Amino acid sequence: MQQKFNAVSGQSLLDVCLNTYGTTDLLYKLLLENAISSLDYTPVTGQQFLYDDNLLIDQGINLYLSPTNTYYATDINTTSHATQGDFSNDFNSDFSV
Repeated sequence: MQQKFNAVSGQSLLDVCLNTYGTTDLLYKLLLENAISSLDYTPVTGQQFLYDDNLLIDQGINLYLSPTNTYYATDINTTSHATQGDFSNDFNSDFSV
């Protein structure tokens, strides 16, 4: 049966897929059902996604997340940046190879 899921702030397509199907294995199906043509697409807060709840892979995830209003959200729009590592294995921050 077709169900609807509303995206929340900071979610990626993978987050939406985990929240709907309980796995990322059905990501392609989620993209097709919602006419999304690129994995680079960023969901908009409140955007409605259709999914088939007959195909839930991990029902435990869905049963836990739904009543608690808990959502996976990677927060791909964050302004923080990771610090690059040292690629020369000399354990300093000069980044010399």
